[in-house]
Order: sequence, then structure tokens, then C-alpha cells
Amino acid sequence: MPRYPLLSLFRSGGLVTALFLSIIGAHGQAPVPHQLFDHVVVVNEAALHSDILANAELRMRLVQLVPNAAGDAIDLSVPLDLELFPDVRYTVQLRPDQRSALAGLEVWKGRVGDARFDHLPRYVNTVFVLNRGTGRLVANIETEKGFFQVLPVAGTGLYRVRHCKPFDGTQCRVAMPQGRSRGGGGTGVPSLCDGACREVDPQGRYVVDVFAGYSPGAALLAGDVEAHAQANIETVNTGLANSQVDTLFLRLVGTGVGGENPGIVTSVLDDGWDWFAPQIEALAPDLIALFQTPTNDPGSAGGWGSMPGRATVNGVEWPTVFRHEAGHNSGGNHCFPDNENYRNGWDNTHWRTHMCGNDVNFYSTPLLQDDLGNAIGHPDQADMARNWNEMAFTMATYGMHRVPFFAGDTCIGLPCLPEHWGGPIEYISHVRFNELDNWQTDPAWNCPMAIGYSDYTDLSTEVAAGSTHQLLVESTTSWDESTLRAWIDWDGNGAFAPDEVVLDQSGHGPWATQVTVPADAASGPVRLRIRLQYGLDQPADPCSGSGYSSGESEDYTVVVTGVQTAVDGQVYAPEGNLAAYPNPTFGQATLEVPPNVQGSCMLYIRDLAGRCVRSVRSTPRSGRIHVDMAQLPAGSYTCELHHAGGLLVARLLKR
Repeated sequence: MPRYPLLSLFRSGGLVTALFLSIIGAHGQAPVPHQLFDHVVVVNEAALHSDILANAELRMRLVQLVPNAAGDAIDLSVPLDLELFPDVRYTVQLRPDQRSALAGLEVWKGRVGDARFDHLPRYVNTVFVLNRGTGRLVANIETEKGFFQVLPVAGTGLYRVRHCKPFDGTQCRVAMPQGRSRGGGGTGVPSLCDGACREVDPQGRYVVDVFAGYSPGAALLAGDVEAHAQANIETVNTGLANSQVDTLFLRLVGTGVGGENPGIVTSVLDDGWDWFAPQIEALAPDLIALFQTPTNDPGSAGGWGSMPGRATVNGVEWPTVFRHEAGHNSGGNHCFPDNENYRNGWDNTHWRTHMCGNDVNFYSTPLLQDDLGNAIGHPDQADMARNWNEMAFTMATYGMHRVPFFAGDTCIGLPCLPEHWGGPIEYISHVRFNELDNWQTDPAWNCPMAIGYSDYTDLSTEVAAGSTHQLLVESTTSWDESTLRAWIDWDGNGAFAPDEVVLDQSGHGPWATQVTVPADAASGPVRLRIRLQYGLDQPADPCSGSGYSSGESEDYTVVVTGVQTAVDGQVYAPEGNLAAYPNPTFGQATLEVPPNVQGSCMLYIRDLAGRCVRSVRSTPRSGRIHVDMAQLPAGSYTCELHHAGGLLVARLLKR
């Protein structure tokens, strides 16, 4: 079997280093090694100094990337010699991660020597994330000598090798759980309770989708937003894998740069949902990770996380902050007895896990030991691995995925499963809307997958665009503090928006209102969701439990008629026509819109069953909108373009 020389990744201070394995290739000659990082001569190093990054560093140095493959590309598949500092040097063989990543990103993992955990066969402590689109990479290496990060220096072509300070619980703050809508996508109104579609990958692991949002200042320090975000995701994934948690993993589904930078304060946990609302609506993430630069405003910390919850705000200078705050999202606290149960980190007096000191790459688990025979957890006081396993379903179903898990995934675009926190005290007993009339002689929850939820999507009624009908809801009992809300997903994207609330009343029932079908409502089946809860402090939410202890959610199907449908690949609407070409397409297509269609539009792509398989907000450029169908399976699709003046539709065939 041929063997290869070891490449030196880093070169600094004018000293060229090249380390070879004592081996010979298949033809008796060792290939000439390539040094991926070259010496940097910086005339004005102070100009590249960052006080923000320096505050989280023990030391740093600058290196320069030199491509080691044809076409100025980077090859991480060969053995590497990592000279991080003159006294810190490791050899590693990286392997590509088999899970899919954002387009253009490659994730490579391996292990370097670490006497504390070398005896653990699954231990991983080295991650490289390479962005093929930009040519930049971010790397994390963690050993008994500390945590080391390799970070691009924006706009320079240089890299900052960082020996980072630990991020522990003293720099973290915990926020109360939020009542944010869970989002989710799609129409077709399939049942959520038949088990046909679950938030799992082909191997049966729950997938927790994450959106990462950066302030402009944080994006600048990150060097490469996509690679930086993925590297943060992998601090959680490697910690879970090292702790033998195989039931779930985190997946990066998108990034954004925008919003404000008030710092690492609790207001960001709420404001981030508004700053990145279009991306969140389009991607339906389960969690959002927000990165800020510190401002030292009152209430500042190194990181904040809702416990449990969906949002974190992280100081961009700390490469291990997100794995800690994500642990709070799962319901974990710092050290026992912060939680008076097993949902805590662990300090065994030698090493401290993610939540309780955060200086080794593990979530607490009593099933593993370090090299000295010390357990990395406690069955009653510190078992975050158990906590993650138990929270897998809940965290993966905050938002039903819009980004396919695999080619041909037919489960994208489903609506959210509503949460419910309490017991059976008050039930919805009667719903009437147009011809839909559901009297429940024995009211009860009928969905085994979600407490407090009943699925009646097999019951439907047809309504015409522009028509008006009464919606009536009755319950088994009600109180002065009862709240009743209902939504109809008029645009068919599965996210129950504030302007889709059709009934919002409180007090004793029954509750009734007149509902007018919007003229631009999506044609075909859409979902009616009705939510009854006890309490007035927070409005009833279509997805999250809102913190209340009783009530019920029910779903029904509403079929909207009277909207034009496609004819021979195009639709001729009153204001003009929408043409698609090439048609058929093998991936990329262009929609040609009439000149009077201006401003922001919403484009929905639906399959033959009427399910929304992709949605995107777009503004026509020169009368055209470009559509990416590459990840969709072959078949016939309908493109619906909703704009200020109405609706345009075209058929598009994907080969």
C-alpha cells in the first residue's frame, strides 16, 4: 500500500519546517512535501491587531496560506503537520465528514495526541472547515495544551493562529425560555401524526437545523462567515460524538449578516428573530445562533442562552462559547446543583466538561472515564449526554425542515408540530367553518406524537378567494383567562404569520368571527390551526407552548379555489404572463416577469401534491428571477409568484 509524506501546514518566523514519515512511496520515492502556510512579513502588524480577539487569547501569530493542489486549491486529504506555535506541534490525518454541509463547505475531522483521552476510540479533537467558494478555512484543535483556532484575517489573505483562553460558566448568563413561533414549512396538509415524515436523516438521527446570524462587526472578525459558523456547529457535534450521543446532530442551514450590534445582551435573543426574519422564514431553523462583538453594556456577558430555548447570543471572539450556550438551549445548566438533577456539566477536579468549566470536548456523561479513571459525569448530578438524548425530538421539531436532508427528500415543507406543556383540562369540542362541521362527542387529543394536539386534516371545506365565512369554536370548558386563536396559512408556506391570524379572542367561549379569504391566497389545500390555552400573559402561539398548562391545538384543511392555474406551461394573468425557461430544466431556470411587477416578491415552488418544496423572497432584476431547482427531484412543479399586484403562475418540468 503506498504511503505518503507528512505535510507541514504552518510556517512562521522565517523557519521552514518539513516533516516526513519514515516511509517510501510505491515507486521508492517520497513526494516532495508542500507547506500550506508560509512565513509572513508584516510591516505594520499593529494595523491587523484586534483588541476584541486579543481579549480572548493567550497568544497569537500570523501565517499565510499557500495552496497545495492544482488550480490554487487546498487539499486536506493528505497527512498534515500542524505547527501552531514553536512549542505546539501535532500530526493529523483528517477524514471528510460524511454529513452534508452548506454548498461549498467541506468539513474534515481527525484527532491529534491528547494523553487524557487517547484511550477513547471515538475521540475527535481536530476540525477543519474549508469554504471552497472563498478558498478560506477555519480550524479548531483542542488538546491538554489548550484550545487553538486558525482564523482568516478578513481582506488580507492572512491567518491568525490563536491560543484561546477558556470560556467557562463565569462568562455565561442563562435566559428564561422564549415563546417564539416554531415556524415550519409547506402545504398539501399532510397528517403530522402518521409517522411517515420525521425530522431524522437516513440513519435515523434527529437533525437540529441552525441558522447563524452575524452583526457586520462580528462577520468581519469571523473572517469567513460560513466557515466560522460551521466550525461553531462542529464544536457541538464533536462534543456530542465524543460523549457517545448518537441520536442527534446539529446542521447549519444558512447564515446572514445584518441587524445591529448591542453586544452580548439578552435583547439580542429576541431581536435576532426580527433582524433575520426573511432567512428564518425561508429556512425554518430549530435554533438560531447570533454572533456579536462585545460592547460592555449593562447585562453583558461572553454568551447568553435560553434554557431551554431556541436562541443563543455568542461573543465572536470565543471559539467554544456556542457549544456551551447550545447546552443551555437543550435545558442544561452549569454545575450541580444549578439544576437539581442530572442536567448539568461536571468537574471531576481534573477536567471540566462543556457546561461546567468548558475545557474538554465533552458533554458530561458517567459512561466515560479519562486516563486517570475519573468519570466525566455523574448519573444523578451530571449527565448531559442523557439530556441531549431526551431532548432530541423536541429540538429537532421546533421547525420542520425546509432544506432537504437528502436528494429526493419528500418530507420538506411540512408545518410545525405544536408544543403543549400541560395536562388535559380543557378541550376544543366543536369547530365549524363553511361546510366543515366537527362535533366531537368525546373530545381528546388524538396525536401520539405531540401532547395536546389533534389532527383533523382529513376534514376539509372548499372556500373561494374573496368569499367570507363564519368560523365558530366551542370548548368543553372555558375561563375568564382562556385565549382562543386561529390561523389559516393563506400563502401556503407553512409558517403561520401574524397577518394570518383569523380569530383572536379571550374569555369564556364559544368564540366566533367572520373570515374573508384573501384574493391572493394560494390555491389548493392550506392548513387551519386552532389553539385554545389558559392564560393571558402571552398570546397563544401556533407552535410553541407559550408556557401554559392546559388547552388544545387542532388542525383542519381548507381548500382555496378561484385562483388561476397553469395552462401549457404558462399562466396569462390580467397584468401579463409568467414564462419559465429552459423548460424542462436540469437545474437552473429563469422566470420572465411582466415589466409592471416591481419590488419584493415571494416565489413558491410546489410539487404535484401541492406541497411547497421551496420558497424564496426575490426582487426581479431586468424582468427576470432566477430559480435553483438543482436539489429538487425530477418531476413537474408549479411556480407561484406573489407580488403587490396579484399572482403569476407557471409550470416547470425538472429533468
